[in-house]
Amino acid sequence: MAGEIWGGQAQISQELIYEGENEQDIAKQIDRDNNKILEYMETGDFKGERCFCLQGFMIKKSCIAAVKMTEADF
Repeated sequence: MAGEIWGGQAQISQELIYEGENEQDIAKQIDRDNNKILEYMETGDFKGERCFCLQGFMIKKSCIAAVKMTEADF
């Protein structure tokens, strides 16, 4: 997967690698991350968390303007 985050005047692209026992396990991890980001983008609620951690990639919530997650051929 590839993740792209826009915030302020910065754009960050990062390869996100999901590992698991099988495809269902990996799909659950991806869905969990997507849902967590979507919930924040819809509500702006920090719920006591100031950042996301996606595969060791830290993203400060207050800086997020847009996020794009896509499948990538690396």
